[in-house]
Amino acid sequence: PPSPIIPIERTECDCISVFVPNTRWRLVYRNSGINNGVNYWGFAIFAVPAEECAEVTYKPGFCCDATLDYINLALDMSVYNETYLNLAKTYQLIQPDGTVLQAGVVGTAEYSLMGLIFRNFGSLQPDMYPAGQELVLVLGLDPAIYNSTTSFPCGQSQFVDEPFLCDYALHGQQVKDGVILTGPSPTYSREAYSECCPNGVYPNLPEILCGCNDDKLDSPFRMNVRDTTVNVDTNTPQWNLRINVVTVEMPLRDDNPNVNCTNMDLDKLRLYIRPEYVDQVASVDFFNTFVTYVFGTDGIQTWIDLVDLNFPAQVAGTVLDLKITMSPSAPSLASICVPNSVGTAECEYVIYGEWSIPLIDYQCCAHGFSDPDAFPTELVPSPMCDMNVMHSPYTVDFQNISYNSALGQSILTFDIAYSASSCDALDPTNTHDCCDHDIKAIFLGMDGSQVTAIQTIPPLSPAFAAVSGGLNITGVFGQSLGFSLQLTVSGQQTVPGLSTGVSFQGDGFRYRLYGSSDLCRPGECCPSYVTGDGFSI
Repeated sequence: PPSPIIPIERTECDCISVFVPNTRWRLVYRNSGINNGVNYWGFAIFAVPAEECAEVTYKPGFCCDATLDYINLALDMSVYNETYLNLAKTYQLIQPDGTVLQAGVVGTAEYSLMGLIFRNFGSLQPDMYPAGQELVLVLGLDPAIYNSTTSFPCGQSQFVDEPFLCDYALHGQQVKDGVILTGPSPTYSREAYSECCPNGVYPNLPEILCGCNDDKLDSPFRMNVRDTTVNVDTNTPQWNLRINVVTVEMPLRDDNPNVNCTNMDLDKLRLYIRPEYVDQVASVDFFNTFVTYVFGTDGIQTWIDLVDLNFPAQVAGTVLDLKITMSPSAPSLASICVPNSVGTAECEYVIYGEWSIPLIDYQCCAHGFSDPDAFPTELVPSPMCDMNVMHSPYTVDFQNISYNSALGQSILTFDIAYSASSCDALDPTNTHDCCDHDIKAIFLGMDGSQVTAIQTIPPLSPAFAAVSGGLNITGVFGQSLGFSLQLTVSGQQTVPGLSTGVSFQGDGFRYRLYGSSDLCRPGECCPSYVTGDGFSI
């Protein structure tokens, strides 16, 4: 009798190895960051429309609509071959709605020739994820072994020669007309249908993500600078700051209804400091607990980060004291804080909270200035700041001045008007995207010594300080937001009597707005003009 047919063992070479554009699946590196002792790395998996895929031609098969059953990620095995189980600790595959599809501890089952492999995703299909929806693979590394968050340890790509690219492979079953192809293949009767194993590369150069809500007024935290004392234990200077917890009635913006920062926790605090104080801090006491801190710089600004605070949301009225004690070798300067991005003497800070594992980022990053200290100066624009008023959607219009004889006060009303269509986004000199800038501060060219009160509608809780050249107004935060500004001044006043620095007698005041389109690049937009038509500074 004839010998029986021996089944052919399936190997990696049996799969249909395709490349973009022969698959609808894509994998990209989204973000990375260290939180709670874990070095998180996030990779987004998504599907492109069917018309962006062409079926493979080098052998029979249908891989455009192939399922997603498991994922291979390259790891530099020349370095981590013996330690990968200690390096890669955990993983999660998270659905677009935030539910966890697959999760576990990385073990020997997650080892492959390429590096790491994650299986059993349940034959996901591209049409399950319409445009804009992404699966997120979150990998947790041990920062004691690998603490970089700037490049994944994938090694040199085996698919392409270019540097800074990492390999991946997505495995699944063939799909034709919505039907998963199983059983014997009509082309190769001795074999089952081959798997599809699309290979790809992703850039290993991270982008800085600044999608968090940076509006201070959406956060319950406000920072105040108190005073400088001498630490009785070290006999060295101690900078005393305070964070007050306030009630936030409602968010001023609704850009992302899924992110509510009004009751945020406090995970990390960034304080922008003078570079002379780098490595000159002896200890940081936050709410009677010594905390971990690290220094950082982007070449322009310098900061100290208080990390892993993990401080839960607090009730309004809570006071959190922050004490920064200097080392004996620290210089004696007027303030620990560097002059901030808009040129005032207030301390600039960012309070981070609501950490998201799928985003590997904070959803809330309240960016603000402390209460003014004792040496205010006129807001001075950065040399790189865009002062062109045509590059801004905001204008400051003077409305009227009225006098209350009973109180002996004059009220000046300004309209901070917002109009996206008035901004020239097509101008090639508008390089800072100032058509999308927010407002962090305002300078008005007027006699600020006469100002006794300030308010806005809607209420934005601004602070003001008189300077030799006019009036600084800070704490006015917002984007795509217009508001009314009212100043109360002593006595019966006129516009010509209050206005400074203009060469005409009329209804105008010099003004300058300060903001940016990106939290990561503060102070780039400072449109400057006069509150009146036909005048110039």
